[in-house]
Amino acid sequence: MNTRDLKDTVDKLHATNKARHEAEQQLGEAMEREKEMKELLRMKDSMIQGKINDIEDMDKSISEKDQ
Repeated sequence: MNTRDLKDTVDKLHATNKARHEAEQQLGEAMEREKEMKELLRMKDSMIQGKINDIEDMDKSISEKDQ
């Protein structure tokens, strides 16, 4: 292996490492966004369940008053 081949191999290794690093950063950012979205969905689901419970309670109260 001559000097030119070695330099070419090192350059390819650096390019590969840079691409891997960028892919890891993108993956980390995507995972963080997913985590935030899951938390938002959990909060909204909890709010919706609370509204459903309120509606059921009001419906029950109305039914009891009609009897």
